[in-house]
Amino acid sequence: TMGDMASSFQALRAVTGLPPRQLGIWIAALLGIASVATGFAVAHVHAGTRPYRRAFGAILVLGVAMGGTQLLLALSQHWIIASFGAGMVGLVVSMGLARLARRRGPGYLGLLPAWPPPQGRREPPRPAPPAGAEMSFHLAFLPYYALIGVVAVATFIPPLNRLLDAVAVSFHFGTAQTGLGWTTESGAFHIPVFGHPGALLLYTSVLAVLLYRVAGRTVPDWRRLWRQVAVQGVPTTMTIITLVGVATVMAYSGMTFVLARGLTAAVGPLFPLLSPFLGLLGTVITGSNTNSNVLFGALQRDSARLLQMNPVLMAALQTAGGALGSMVAPAKVVLATATTGLAGREGPVIRITARYALLLTALMGFIGMLVQR
Repeated sequence: TMGDMASSFQALRAVTGLPPRQLGIWIAALLGIASVATGFAVAHVHAGTRPYRRAFGAILVLGVAMGGTQLLLALSQHWIIASFGAGMVGLVVSMGLARLARRRGPGYLGLLPAWPPPQGRREPPRPAPPAGAEMSFHLAFLPYYALIGVVAVATFIPPLNRLLDAVAVSFHFGTAQTGLGWTTESGAFHIPVFGHPGALLLYTSVLAVLLYRVAGRTVPDWRRLWRQVAVQGVPTTMTIITLVGVATVMAYSGMTFVLARGLTAAVGPLFPLLSPFLGLLGTVITGSNTNSNVLFGALQRDSARLLQMNPVLMAALQTAGGALGSMVAPAKVVLATATTGLAGREGPVIRITARYALLLTALMGFIGMLVQR
């Protein structure tokens, strides 16, 4: 939700008009709990319950560190770097625990886990990539250093931030009405050309290549690089365009609203339990938590008000469910399989992740029920 320059958070904030600070705190709190639970889910995917005995403390500390960092950044209203900062803290903490475990050995209720594990994983590991030239950690991590620098400069220097957002491509759409009377108000969309997250990633890529050249490393074969990008990116892009097109038709024709309104009317006071599942449904349909928030954000707010519930909490549950839905959204799974060399195995991946997505989303719903009571 607060990743990708907090695009999902900003979308939810825009469509609901709810207080951003309260909304950010609720979202960070829910996702912090999800962060801890997700750590145990990942361990279970890896080797069942066996990692719980030897790495319980490490999993718990990592989840708390990442969730706590995101909450602190949300409290200080630095939403656009909340997830990124949490990820960096998680990386630092995990490296520190790994080094301590290597020096002192396992112990402290799994805070320092045994490695390599005494028992294997559920599936045999994939073969290691071909051996290449020796590279230090800092040199291998250089692109991420570049990313941290680019994002920090673009975020924390207001004049530069305004300059990057000064040039934008705008799309204006008039009011549309279906034959059944469903009206979509006119609106406009603005895409900053130089300040878009994709542009920041492009700057990072160019900067990383230049830094590697300064370090004496070989410059990549650009033709081969772009050819591989096209082979992996074009099918994925077409899939995403198709899914977003379907979602847009559903939203502008009123189908998603009718579906969600019917579900809301059916559950009544159990709406907090349903709320994160609506977010998950939106992400599965559209492939994006941002689009899910656009589809269902206002509905969550209005339903909460009709039921005399906390609209900020319902909106937070919406985007928490949407974030968890990313692990089963076909568009996201296609991206993941394409970048990991598992293209064509989307079905098995979704079958594995679906059970965890549903359990974690149900956990968010139960928390919503407890808080709302």
